Amino acid sequence: MSIDIGRLAIDRTYWDSVAPEGAEAFIDGVFTMWLGSIEFSFDDGKWVKECISWPLSKYVMAENFTVIIRPDAPEEWDGTGLPPVGTECEANDVGHGWISATVIAHDEDEGVAVCKTDYGYDGYGELRPLRTPEQRERQSVIEQAFSKLSEFHDADQVLGDLYDAGMLHKQED
Repeated sequence: MSIDIGRLAIDRTYWDSVAPEGAEAFIDGVFTMWLGSIEFSFDDGKWVKECISWPLSKYVMAENFTVIIRPDAPEEWDGTGLPPVGTECEANDVGHGWISATVIAHDEDEGVAVCKTDYGYDGYGELRPLRTPEQRERQSVIEQAFSKLSEFHDADQVLGDLYDAGMLHKQED
């Protein structure tokens, strides 16, 4: 598996998808963790104990090494501004309406987030947080009701169909 080093350094969601559980750093192509002063490296599907007395000591003495520390978990995005890289959200796509998207980069000059969607990669300026299951259910019912309205012009028939479908209820006092 090829690992995107640039993304690994900034995208906690990506880190969590490729790193073994417990990994704290990616050092010279190897995931690493520490328990006290003991370093473990992830090799061939398991954690292997390294015989050193101080974490990173062998790297401090080396001239060329790459250390990427696990990025912080992304903050929950409230819909203000551009979402952080790695955020799963919804993007308003001209041809498809609101679609699921994962932010992979920002284009600050254009004020858009570059997102991966089921339709490929594109820049989106209109984004919102993922809707809750209740919000999705509500929208689904509204869309079903709207389709009924567009089928009929007789208000009694439309309201009767909505009632029969369980979409229209009398409110209790």
